[in-house]
Parts: sequence; C-alpha cells; structure tokens
Amino acid sequence: MVRYFKATEISEEEYIAATGEDLGFWNACVSPENDGVYVALDEEKESEFTIEISDFDELQSPEASS
Repeated sequence: MVRYFKATEISEEEYIAATGEDLGFWNACVSPENDGVYVALDEEKESEFTIEISDFDELQSPEASS
C-alpha cells in the first residue's frame, strides 16, 4: 500500500499546545497525537530525525472521532 505524508514546521507554542510537552533535555522527540505526528528537534545537536510508519498507525482515525 502506498502512503503519503505532509511535514511542515510549526512554532514551539503550537508543539506544546498539541503535545503538552516541550523538548526538555532530549535532542529529539517524536510524539504521535490525535491529529498528527509531532517532532521536536534541537538542530544544534541533531540534523535529522526518524519517524516510524507505526507512529502514524497510532493516530486516532477520523471515523473514531465522529
């Protein structure tokens, strides 16, 4: 099955509002939430991040929220 994804940069405030957390002492953090997979990255310590396909499988389906 082919799957498609969209990645876009958001503000720290948007990240915290969606996940309830900030990056803290981590260099990178991936957090699946109801409406998307959120990533925080300290670009001074990391230059890339990995998101597992299974992170998207953890998202709440649109059918479940209606």
